[in-house]
Formats: sequence, structure tokens, C-alpha cells
Amino acid sequence: MSQEIEIGLGKKGRLGYALDDVAIVPSRRTRDPEDVSTSWQIDAYEFDVPVIGAPMDSVTSPATAIAMGKMGALGVLDLEGLWTRYEDPTPLLDEIAGLPADQATERIQQIYAEPVKPELITQRLHEIRAAGVTVAGALSPQRTQQFYSTVVDAGVDLFVIRGTVVSAEHVSSGQEPLNLKKFIYDLDVPVIVGGASNYTAALHLMRTGAAGVLVGFGGGIVTDVTGFVASTYMRGLRFGFVATTLLAQVDASVGGKNGVVTDIFPPCGVCRQVMQEFCAPDFMIYMGRSDGTYVAESLGAMLPYGFTADKYMK
Repeated sequence: MSQEIEIGLGKKGRLGYALDDVAIVPSRRTRDPEDVSTSWQIDAYEFDVPVIGAPMDSVTSPATAIAMGKMGALGVLDLEGLWTRYEDPTPLLDEIAGLPADQATERIQQIYAEPVKPELITQRLHEIRAAGVTVAGALSPQRTQQFYSTVVDAGVDLFVIRGTVVSAEHVSSGQEPLNLKKFIYDLDVPVIVGGASNYTAALHLMRTGAAGVLVGFGGGIVTDVTGFVASTYMRGLRFGFVATTLLAQVDASVGGKNGVVTDIFPPCGVCRQVMQEFCAPDFMIYMGRSDGTYVAESLGAMLPYGFTADKYMK
């Protein structure tokens, strides 16, 4: 059956699915939750928490990267952000947070007009290194050729090449494009590249020799389905969310689509399925409210008609 739909004027679209269109069917085998580990490894580096801090000024500062590293996650610093343009960008970040919508774009453009300084790249990475955690920094494909030697010389452990869309082959008539495969082959540091939003693009990036590929860029249903597939395919893949905004962080944990919670914070659909398979009906779930209070419900009360392995086998 074809997944393509004729749109018109020679254009075709592919059929997509939302979480409501797919059901998780338990297999005949389940695993004791005590045997399940959230740890993961990329190249020679091991982490206890499957979370990567997004390389964005709004998410990860040097202090944030250090704190994440000490908690077992991986913080990635944006090496083209304000932390490598200004000695102390804190006042500017506070200013950006308070800008009215009609002035924000122009003022942010003015702030980011300051050039990236190689000495600040070195200084920030040294700060993270001194804290004793894994050092990771990110550059866009356009800036990689310009600053990669500075990054490597500063002692980075993981090098992230990140853009809205990154391909294995980039074509440009105006400048020498980054040869990703050759670059990764020549570099002594493990490289993570992304983002990719489909199978073919991800496969091509994997063939470059990258240590990791960032998949599932986008908001809402894109990341929902990515998480769904990672948690169900082959009974689960090693997977981590890179929440690039505060809204995305709330969305990933709460399930709301506008960042405003007016009632309770319920667990997401995939979490509910996991609890159904691994927890008893009297397992208690504590759901916080926006006013600071919480609601406690048993799993059986929350999902009285849940689809569990024992029901399926009957």
C-alpha cells in the first residue's frame, strides 16, 4: 500500500500518523524494572541520564552544562552564542527575557551582531573541563570550518555539529562546503551531527562515521512520534530528548501544547503504557497542579481499562 497522497500540480505528500492513530501492543515478554537501566554511552563516554542539554543560549550556559554533567547527563554549550561573544552576557540575557514582542527581533539581531571570539570559546570550554565533567560544544555547519581547530585545541570531548537541517552532502556555488565525511574521518574527537527528520537523511549521516545522529527535530507531534518510536521499536532504543525551549521542556513532561497548565500534570501516553506493563494496579501516581498542590491516583483508577500483558495473553 502506497503511503503517498497526490496533492496536485505534480506534488505528493506522505501519510503521517499521530499518537492517537497508533496503539502499543505488549509482547509476550516483559522485563523486571529493576533490570532496566537509563544509562547510555556514546563513543567512550558513559552517562547515567539519557538527556542532552540543547546547545542554545536559552537552555545551556557553562554553569548549566556543569550542573547537568554532575547529575549524569550531557550539557552541550552553543559555541556561537552569547557566552562566546561577550565576557559576561548575563545582563543581555536578562534584557532579552524582558523584551516586548514588537522589539524583540530587532534587539536580538543587534546583540548577536557581536562577533564570536575564539579566546572565549577556549575560556568557556576550560571552565567546563575544570569542573570534571564531559565537555561538549556545538557549532553550526557554516562555522565548523572556521572554529573547529579552536574547539579541539581547547580540549572538547564531544563535538556537536548542529543545524535546523544537516545533510551529509552540502552543495554551494559561493563557498567551499563542509565535507562532513572527510571532516569526521580526520578529526580525533567523536562527532554528533543533526538534525535529521527522516530515515534517508539519518542513514546518510550515520554513514559519515558520526558517533551519534540527532533525529526528530521539530515541535509537537514530531518529537512525540520520535519518542514513541524509540520507546516501542525493538522494545526500546537508547534515546534522549533535546528540549530547545522552555515550552518544549514543559511540553515533553506535561503534554500541554501551549505551555500553560490549568489543571494537573498527567503522565504522557508512552509513560502510562510502561507503567501498565511493569507496575501493579495499586501503584500510586502523584500528579502536580499549577497551584503547587497535587493529586494522587492509583494506576488502576487512572487507567481502569488499560491494555496490559496479562489481558492480552488471555
